[in-house]
Amino acid sequence: MTARDPRRPGGMDPARSPEVADARHLMEELQLQKIELEMQSDELAQAQEALKLAWSQLEQRVAARTAALTQAMESLSQEVRVRTQAELSLLGAFTELEALRDRLLAENARLRQEAAQRGPGG
Repeated sequence: MTARDPRRPGGMDPARSPEVADARHLMEELQLQKIELEMQSDELAQAQEALKLAWSQLEQRVAARTAALTQAMESLSQEVRVRTQAELSLLGAFTELEALRDRLLAENARLRQEAAQRGPGG
């Protein structure tokens, strides 16, 4: 329904025409959409900042974990070297003990043989 203006020819107030009402409605919709887009833009910016922070924290955790693993690996490598050296030393000592045992057994056998050759009481 349009309002009639008795001062205008044709009696119509142009500010109340259907075209003006449609234009006002469209402007209001555009303003609402603009506000919604600004809110979404703010939310997106906040999400991007949160993502950057999370990424930075993740990089720090990865760097710290990598450093810890590198240190652990170096420590284990050193322990392997020490144990390998100890194993080689033990193997050398064992080989030496076997040689001594063999010499003692041979010497014992020789002494028994000499004692048997002398006879009883001899």
